[in-house]
Amino acid sequence: MYDHQTDFENVLLDFGKRVEYILAAEMAGKLDANDAYKQIKELFEHVKKFRKQEKKKDHPLDYDNIPERY
Repeated sequence: MYDHQTDFENVLLDFGKRVEYILAAEMAGKLDANDAYKQIKELFEHVKKFRKQEKKKDHPLDYDNIPERY
């Protein structure tokens, strides 16, 4: 769909795929709902940490140095 995706977009896509697998396992009865919740929460924490790192790299007031990924 997109020719080039940012690292954050790739992390979000990976998060979505993993959540789909976890939900499928939970719906099939192979995973307890509490365990599914914990796994999704851990994945989301990873996404939040990654985004925080990305924000540190970006300098929104430095318009002369806009990263290539944008």
